[in-house]
Amino acid sequence: TILNQPELSPRVQEAILSKARGNPLFLEQVSASIRHSGALDRLLNAPAFKVTQEMASIDIPDQIHTLIMSRIDTLGNDAKEALRGAAVIGNTFDMATLKHVVERGQRTRLRQQVQSLVRFDLAVREEGLEPPTYRFKHALIQEVAYDSLSFARRRELHHRVGAYIEETSAEQLEAQYEILAHHYSRSADLSKTRHFCTKAAEKARAVFSHEEAIAYYNHCLSTINKKDDCASFLRSYFLECIGDCHGLSGHHQEGAQSLYSSLREWNRAARWCGAVPTVLPDLDVRLMPDMRESVLYHKLAVCQEKRSDLDSSLRWLERARRALPARRPLQAAKILTTKSVALFRKGLYEAAIRQGRSALVLCRRSGDLRQLAYLHSMLASSYLESGDLKRALRYDRSALRLYEKLGDLLGQALANGNVGISYHALGYLDRALHHHTATLKASERMGNPTEAATAHNNIGDVLINRGHFQEATVHLEKVVEMYDRLNEPVAVAGMALVNLSRACQRQQHHQIAEEHLRRGIGLLRKADAQSLLIEAYLQQAELQLETGDTDAAVRAGKRALRQSRGMGAKVLEAWALRVMGCIALARGQDKQAEVNFQESAALAKRINATYQRGLALLALAELYGRGRLDRRSYRQCQPLLGRSIAIFRKMGAEADLSRAMQLQMDLKL
Repeated sequence: TILNQPELSPRVQEAILSKARGNPLFLEQVSASIRHSGALDRLLNAPAFKVTQEMASIDIPDQIHTLIMSRIDTLGNDAKEALRGAAVIGNTFDMATLKHVVERGQRTRLRQQVQSLVRFDLAVREEGLEPPTYRFKHALIQEVAYDSLSFARRRELHHRVGAYIEETSAEQLEAQYEILAHHYSRSADLSKTRHFCTKAAEKARAVFSHEEAIAYYNHCLSTINKKDDCASFLRSYFLECIGDCHGLSGHHQEGAQSLYSSLREWNRAARWCGAVPTVLPDLDVRLMPDMRESVLYHKLAVCQEKRSDLDSSLRWLERARRALPARRPLQAAKILTTKSVALFRKGLYEAAIRQGRSALVLCRRSGDLRQLAYLHSMLASSYLESGDLKRALRYDRSALRLYEKLGDLLGQALANGNVGISYHALGYLDRALHHHTATLKASERMGNPTEAATAHNNIGDVLINRGHFQEATVHLEKVVEMYDRLNEPVAVAGMALVNLSRACQRQQHHQIAEEHLRRGIGLLRKADAQSLLIEAYLQQAELQLETGDTDAAVRAGKRALRQSRGMGAKVLEAWALRVMGCIALARGQDKQAEVNFQESAALAKRINATYQRGLALLALAELYGRGRLDRRSYRQCQPLLGRSIAIFRKMGAEADLSRAMQLQMDLKL
């Protein structure tokens, strides 16, 4: 009621309740303080790991502070010191740690002092824990006791706690990284703070807590003394780590900004500092100075490729290649792989395959399985678009096996998505849906919105072909909502809008379909996504044909056919031939329509594009069923229709199957 919120998220509730811990006066005063200080919005919008930190930053109301201090003042001096030492340890504290923190002269009577804290209702013993463990009766008591310490005394006690934990937990130190980072960061020991914040960040990255990792890396940046000989090198390293985390969480613009700052710091340091360290102090990180520029150029290229700025990506890749020393096969393979991806995204499939195969030779020489897996995935995409569907599937499945062997969750998400696309093109819709769903679950678990958006789009695409238009719309709208919120990913959002147009068209919502398509084409042009633009032009031609604008449909269809042939995109060419056949049919050019449908069916059969073949066969059957060509062609209708029905039934393409079976009934075949 005080906060004027109908409901609060569980994590915010817990943070407020834990601060008051059952005391109605404290709860009322803390809630009022949150409301009047303007802290409520920060609490409601903070990620889970920052809620407690936000609560700690809220000032304790004067009424409560005075009340608690009056109770603390009734303690003897030794008990006060024990209380303050416990406040440094945390909301819970054990006797062993507290004994190490207090002054040596107080240790003999420490148990009596803690008992007096319990007697005065300031602390309670936790049942069943050994060594004896206590917690503050209220979090506010801990805060008031802590605030009563001078800054110098706080730093001293925090260092004692950190040193004790480090010494006693040497064999299980990883579990204590966050606690050690907390205590050393408040002790003014910059070296230890940097070391354990880095360890805590690496631990957070391992479980995909990228925001938490970024917070730790930013804390590392604050520990760097400008006068230190390695200051710029350290800043460069931590900025690179922050850029990597932004990239892994799908925030590629922020990632590029951090990486560019890292590159600038590195160049400044290399220019003015003379000797370049190979190992950074406190971190045990090897810099590989001879190839660091090339590594940073390459990472910037990856960010630009992910942002769909392909020309910029290719320029950074050229700089990465020039800066790379000889005999570095793994880094050379990474540069060529990213170049292959950028060329693929530009629709230059043959060039992409050439670069990918060159990277394959270097990658095998380096023996790096993770890079080999990624390269297999990327080569598969180029083979898929150029019409070699079975080879694409082999590469995709190989990539998935390698990522599973490595236990690489991000790689598995990527590979599952690509396997799903290959299965979709081959006509196995159930298998495609299974793999895209696996990608979506993994992406959400990792907190990677870009990969999740791609999975939603791919799922929507499959569901449209199955005839589940409303379910598809739910997935596709999530992609558009994400773009409206974050301004990325541009190409995926553009394709989602094209697919939304398809779903609306199939439900006869033509005006909405046109609006989605217009916006989708704009985004795809912005992203320079050439192959996706061809799909958009084909959708444009089909929509214009259905709404009666055959002249515009001819222009869009011809453009798509010309561009698909120029790029060597066989699947899109088969689709474009069928669309041109439909346009010819609508204009009364039955012979031309027959030629287009036959060419589409033959090409789709040759490249194993099952769905496109089914659609072409159905279109031929509809043409022959009219009987406008000759009697012989009418007799061919039944076997063509039978083959298309078999394809759609096997695929689970329910809407197309229904259409084919309706034609069969109409013609009484």
